[in-house]
Amino acid sequence: MALTEKTVYQIEVNRDDEIHVRRTRVIMDAGEEISQTHHRHVISPGADYSAESPRVRRICQQMHIPEAIALRSARMDLRDKREAVQSAQTNFNADPSPANQTLLDDAIAERVTAKATFDAAQAAYDLAIA
Repeated sequence: MALTEKTVYQIEVNRDDEIHVRRTRVIMDAGEEISQTHHRHVISPGADYSAESPRVRRICQQMHIPEAIALRSARMDLRDKREAVQSAQTNFNADPSPANQTLLDDAIAERVTAKATFDAAQAAYDLAIA
């Protein structure tokens, strides 16, 4: 009864440069598979991938260039600003006071700035991968 173990990786990169890793651990007995377990995780640009396998690290090094990291950061900031506008709009709808109008106007201005930052990051990323 000689048990052996092997690990197989399935690695995919999505359009946001997130790396999806599926690690399958296969246990074999005398050449016959007796057990299989799976683990999935996602590595986003800017995340620490130092504990990953050498193959996954090489892919991260290729895909997670500074422009990809900046683009992800800008995308997350833009999402947060959109949510802030929605929250301010809800508050203003419930109480259309001048103070809530100011908060809504400020949230919209921050969202416009975040959109411009995102567009610039997208353009820099597009140039980097061209």
